[in-house]
Amino acid sequence: MQSDESMPTNQSGRPTAAQGPASCPAWMAVGILALLSAACCTPLVDAGWFASHEEIRPIARALAAYHEIADGDLYPRWISTGYLGKGVPLFNFYPPAFSLLVAYAHALGVPLLLAAKLTIFLLFFVGGWGTYLWARPHLGSFPALVAGILYLYAPSTSWISTCAGQRPSSPRSRSGTAGLARA
Repeated sequence: MQSDESMPTNQSGRPTAAQGPASCPAWMAVGILALLSAACCTPLVDAGWFASHEEIRPIARALAAYHEIADGDLYPRWISTGYLGKGVPLFNFYPPAFSLLVAYAHALGVPLLLAAKLTIFLLFFVGGWGTYLWARPHLGSFPALVAGILYLYAPSTSWISTCAGQRPSSPRSRSGTAGLARA
């Protein structure tokens, strides 16, 4: 056990963050988190959309947002095509971030399903990278990388992101929340 005098401290006198077996450079953390994010998103490689409680509604919302963006409304809250052309304040009730990211990518020429799948991958990566960046000053770079990896593989992250709503009572679910594959 080390005494308090032998522990390295920073300028304010507080102990410095712990270092892992080797200090992990940021570029290595980015590469590892990107590869593991891709591994988390392997169910998205299948053709078509994956089974979830919302079916294709996220894609329909993104397509509606795309049409509004194409008409010049860069941050749509009101979808003019809803309710037989009378409109609906869709993004006042549904969080718009996912739909807008997919719609912007689609406006840049990326096919709609590919844009949705790339957005999901990007959000997985950003979540892991954000966890790494948050934990690095507190824990050091190697433990922060482990925190980012644990975030990526937390069961709630995969369940919420891809299959939210599949429960044992759902007729499409065979194994409760454990099925990332098609039911």
